[in-house]
Amino acid sequence: MPEAVADTLMSHLLPAGWSDVARASDIDALRTDTAQHFDNIRAETQQQFDNMRAVTNAKFDSVDANFKALRIEIDALRADTKQQFDNVRADINLLRSDTKEKFDKVDARFERIDQRFEQLEAKLEVRFDKIDARFNKIDERFDELASMKRYVITTGITIIATICAAGSPLWFELL
Repeated sequence: MPEAVADTLMSHLLPAGWSDVARASDIDALRTDTAQHFDNIRAETQQQFDNMRAVTNAKFDSVDANFKALRIEIDALRADTKQQFDNVRADINLLRSDTKEKFDKVDARFERIDQRFEQLEAKLEVRFDKIDARFNKIDERFDELASMKRYVITTGITIIATICAAGSPLWFELL
């Protein structure tokens, strides 16, 4: 570099000593230290990520194992619940069958009772018809008696009238 250019360059620098000016070796050393520092940070970060990954994988494995155990429990619970529902269905079907059988028996008994009522009704109709016939006979006898009574009364009146008419002179003599 020419001296005039170097002077111009130096005039633009801040007034400081040569100790403040960095050399190429200083920059190389700084570059090496910075690279080493970044390598150390990368290694530590990588180690921390690996540790976190291992912990996370272990936790996921634990959660996965817990989910598998939970799934097994849920499947067992589902099977047990299904078995219980099947038992309840069987009980309901048995109850339905028993109830139907009992209602059929009750229906049959009511049918027999209906038949007995119909038989009793028929018997009562026959008896009431007989009673009606007897009452009709009694009515006829009453009519006959009433007719006889009228006959007796009219005959008696006629006899008395005849006696009175025939024997009116006799009556006067008796009196």
